[in-house]
Amino acid sequence: MPNLSNADLSLKKSKDIITPISWKMQQDVIKHTYHYIQTGSQLFNKKFDLIPVLFHLSGRSAGMYRWKSLAVNKKDKLGIIRYKPWIFAKHYEENFMTTVPHEVAHYLARCIYGKKLRPHGQEWKSIMQHFGANNAVTVDFDMKGIPTRKSRKFIYRCSCMTHQLGIRRHNKCSNNQASYFCTKCYAKLNFSMEC
Repeated sequence: MPNLSNADLSLKKSKDIITPISWKMQQDVIKHTYHYIQTGSQLFNKKFDLIPVLFHLSGRSAGMYRWKSLAVNKKDKLGIIRYKPWIFAKHYEENFMTTVPHEVAHYLARCIYGKKLRPHGQEWKSIMQHFGANNAVTVDFDMKGIPTRKSRKFIYRCSCMTHQLGIRRHNKCSNNQASYFCTKCYAKLNFSMEC
């Protein structure tokens, strides 16, 4: 094995990090997103607005439709679609064919059926079927080289087992805004320690 200096090692590590998709590829994804929205308009005989598409999603999800209750303008009131540009860079074709229709189907389901529906329920699956897209809820992408957000976890205990809660639920418990209960023994969860 060749002897690598510290500078060579850091250069090798930086090459392992995936770079986000280019501006041109982002424009192609936006056009593809709008194509599915327009396809939905034809399928359901209803005009759906073209909503903002952003490339600043963090975490492990490739995409997310988010309905915004506090809108700056009319289009924002309908929501936004966000994509993670690093996952698109590494798995472009798969995301182009699965993630884009997946998120558009969430938007259309919200517009057609209202807010009280399951995220991946029959309404969403029906739209995915109309698109001819795979209606799998998640895709298991190789995340090597893709920056991900690390979330803090907290251990809580009940009378029968331990549970892990994320930072939001932990903060709600700490501020006496919420209590959580075990689904098996129905005992209240009590904070034990941070993971």
